[in-house]
Amino acid sequence: MSKGGSGSGLLGLVASVSRYDPAGDPVAVAALEETARRERAARRAREAADQEARDRRGRALRRADELLDLARAGALDDRVPSAPEDAAAWQWLRGHPRNTVARVDAWMARAVASRAGAMADPLTRAATLDVLPRRVTAHAALLEALAAAGCPAGQDSAFPGVLAEAATEATVELAAWLTARRVAGAVGSAAPPG
Repeated sequence: MSKGGSGSGLLGLVASVSRYDPAGDPVAVAALEETARRERAARRAREAADQEARDRRGRALRRADELLDLARAGALDDRVPSAPEDAAAWQWLRGHPRNTVARVDAWMARAVASRAGAMADPLTRAATLDVLPRRVTAHAALLEALAAAGCPAGQDSAFPGVLAEAATEATVELAAWLTARRVAGAVGSAAPPG
């Protein structure tokens, strides 16, 4: 057999094989269909997440408007229950008159300190504390410490809020000191006589 003969036989064999058509390959078709299905599912998930974000934003804006209206009317008190969207709503209060925002701040501090309503949920409370400014969390900490020390009048007094606004770090330190004194007193009173 000559070299030329074997080469032409191979070329003839290659020429006789048809071109690969992925549309006729069931494995390739199934892979393409699976890729398309995954892309559609990912698109639907993105759209659902976007819609949920828009809904959360709308709820937060409505809650911010509600809190501002109540604050302006002087009706934002302990009878107004906290809501899960309060932390997000608080972020929309920037740019409003400071005296109105201060009333919402005081209400938020009381809500966080009382752990009532939505603030009874530790996750909601933690998320709220993460968002609120230091002066509001300091106010809440002082209210909690005063209540634990047996001074429930702190809830009605303007003093914790004024102190938190004027001297935030001093408010935090006072709350820590009151808590430490209460804990030390509780530990000391629980110890058996020596």
